[in-house]
Amino acid sequence: MPTMYISELANLTTPGTFGTPVQAPFVGNGTLREQSFAISVTSAMSTNTGWLSTTRFIMVNTDTTCFLAFGGTTATITATTSAHRVAANETRFYGVNHGGVLAVVTA
Repeated sequence: MPTMYISELANLTTPGTFGTPVQAPFVGNGTLREQSFAISVTSAMSTNTGWLSTTRFIMVNTDTTCFLAFGGTTATITATTSAHRVAANETRFYGVNHGGVLAVVTA
């Protein structure tokens, strides 16, 4: 069954002596929470507890083409096939506000 994988992240990597962040997630102790769930032609939401208060961005990956919708925890959101498209085996990063959720549907 197709699956959506989500990693909640707090920081960018800060290598070297100058401490300048680079466009790469810090995944050591910077990975706050990970989840995966089955997706299908019926819209499914990420955990209903929403992004943690320290989550600044998320990394999503799916093994099938799907469509995303973003929303807050107080509302049930539904993804549709006219929403934000992600290709199969693609990984993307999104900046998020804590408390948000993600809905996913396949074509």
